[in-house]
Amino acid sequence: IDFLNGDMPHFFTSDLSLVDGASLLRPPEDGVPLLNADQLEVVDWAVANVDIGREFGDARPGMVSVHSWLEARLRVGSDVVVYYDHGTGEMADFVGIEQQDRRLTIRLYHCKGAGGAAAGHRLGDLYEVTSQAVKSVTWALKQRVLKHIRRRFTEETGAHQFIKGDLDA
Repeated sequence: IDFLNGDMPHFFTSDLSLVDGASLLRPPEDGVPLLNADQLEVVDWAVANVDIGREFGDARPGMVSVHSWLEARLRVGSDVVVYYDHGTGEMADFVGIEQQDRRLTIRLYHCKGAGGAAAGHRLGDLYEVTSQAVKSVTWALKQRVLKHIRRRFTEETGAHQFIKGDLDA
């Protein structure tokens, strides 16, 4: 009971409403927006020397893990803050924050090692990463993002670190 009260579970209903403690967050009345194809990037993992079977840690000789590849991309990207949040209770493996004029964009990056040699050929891989994306709806409020990063960075031990920027930024 103490555990559940301390970090209450989130539940999604069949209409994608989110039950978060005593709060009920309903999806927009006009539906969830369709995926914008301009936001997709196809990566040739072989050309990028990424060991797609290795989410993090040591990859095969001459290759890098998925996390290492993405971290290198995010280091030189447009985000002012990049936070590595990998581990139990993560918001996403990486969180990128960019400010353009008065608009704040928060990007959540979920990484998974592939379940086989050829990329894009397993429904199970798709289910795993899309379920993480659906669960990310809970982070739609920037106050929750900041609270989570503060708590993880200051109170917990583990792989939580800033790749770019810091807590003040």
